[in-house]
Amino acid sequence: MDIAEKLAKTTAIASVFRPRVPVTSKELFSGRLDQVRDLLNTALQPGQHAVVFGERGVGKTSLVNVTYQLLGNQINKPACGPINCDGTMDFSAIWHKAFREMHTESGTLDSALPKIVTPDDIRHVVQNISKTVFVFDEIDQIKDKKTPGLMAATIKNLSDHSLDTTIILVGVADSVDSLIAEHASVERALVQIPMRLPHFTHMLSLHAAQHAVDNDRLNVNMDDVRAAIKRSLKHAQQSVVSAYDRAVASANKNNLYRQVLLACALADTDERGFFYAGAVRKPMSDIMTKPYDIPAFSPHVSAFCQEDRGPILRRYGTPKNYRFRFKDPLMQPYVIMRGLDSGLITDQAAFH
Repeated sequence: MDIAEKLAKTTAIASVFRPRVPVTSKELFSGRLDQVRDLLNTALQPGQHAVVFGERGVGKTSLVNVTYQLLGNQINKPACGPINCDGTMDFSAIWHKAFREMHTESGTLDSALPKIVTPDDIRHVVQNISKTVFVFDEIDQIKDKKTPGLMAATIKNLSDHSLDTTIILVGVADSVDSLIAEHASVERALVQIPMRLPHFTHMLSLHAAQHAVDNDRLNVNMDDVRAAIKRSLKHAQQSVVSAYDRAVASANKNNLYRQVLLACALADTDERGFFYAGAVRKPMSDIMTKPYDIPAFSPHVSAFCQEDRGPILRRYGTPKNYRFRFKDPLMQPYVIMRGLDSGLITDQAAFH
């Protein structure tokens, strides 16, 4: 390839892989077929609602943007698309904002709502309009303590009446717990859609593809992936780099903080990213090439939950039944890439 061709292909690659911004076009949204299908099925079924959850940067906004595109003119939707929530809003403010964006021949639907909105006010308005989908993004930003209960009651009310209006809530994993805790029976009407992290997938794909082009190839191999890991580490957010360095810092050169943190990153998790200490046992033994049981590394795991090491992990539950999760979802893949780059683990161990 000559320079002009390489530059053209590099530009094309950069336009496809977008690690730092939400995807807005269905042509660029790959690997999320199950989630898109679940959301489409929910949106088109009367009485069904959904909550899309996952930590920041996992692609939740991209999912709802693409789903809105696919639904097209089959539904009504706020003119501005998903409604972004913030800490100043309560239940009434959220719905006034949504209905201001719903246009009819006589104006906006906002005028149909009282100043202080109740769940039944929402039912009364939407029962008189055609199929509508409301998406409320970043619900975890809402600080008003009454709003989760009122939103849960609204979902139950609409579901009980089988109204052809769908509410889709988008937030972090903890917001699911608070929503269901406020109204346990709402769980029957709520399809829960977890989202995994694509940030470093996009970044690795970007750098690996461009490395292949730099070497006059159109196919990507493991050498390109290894080069992409090095480039991705150089371009990682400084906050992630600093948090990692703080978590593993020690004056003792024989400390095991890097190894234990890597083992935590490789531990099997549930769909919400939680792992138990027992799940760290196998990856820790693999890293150290000899058996390691929980007492040998549990002090390190506990230390990662303390202020002086971040905390880089969050701990939930009670003693002897603690669950752990990375505070920043970008940290887990970053830790694995550091492990690969330093030779603590092999490609096979990382991509098992």
